[in-house]
Amino acid sequence: MKELCLDFLNTRWYLTHKINKEILADPELLKEFLESHQLHIDSPFSTEIINGLLELRAFLAKNLEDYMRERAISSEAIKRINYYLAISTCIRVMEKREKGFSLAIRPDVVDWSWIMAEITASFVELIESGDYNRIKLCENPECKWFFYDETKSRTKRWCDDRCASLMKVRKFRSKQKNILKK
Repeated sequence: MKELCLDFLNTRWYLTHKINKEILADPELLKEFLESHQLHIDSPFSTEIINGLLELRAFLAKNLEDYMRERAISSEAIKRINYYLAISTCIRVMEKREKGFSLAIRPDVVDWSWIMAEITASFVELIESGDYNRIKLCENPECKWFFYDETKSRTKRWCDDRCASLMKVRKFRSKQKNILKK
């Protein structure tokens, strides 16, 4: 579930990535994003909802950066995180499975509050179960996407191959330029 939080934080557009748009401000792209995370909602989009999502993203991004730097989250931030977690209620239901039964947690109401609570829960899960040394910001100064470094050595520096290639080419060209100056 931590992927939801990271993907949500990375909905900002950047030139180095596929979509050069603000995903949260485009109803079609936002719907695609939510559906890619099995978050299906029929509630209409509004400026108020989009502003709320943008505010949540900025808040979570700031706190994730603070957590990466200080290994802590402020008491005020925790209060606000708890607010987001509490804006949606859930119910427990028993479900029949192919081999037995299971207990599932379902939203009481599928609305934008539920979406925001799920994203916030993903943020908490990332911090709770994630190794803080693996949560990183892409070192491409034009990107700064968050990613979870799953490499054994924990030395990954870029969010994807596109940023890695771009930065390596820039470094090579800079070296070539310095050689030609001499």
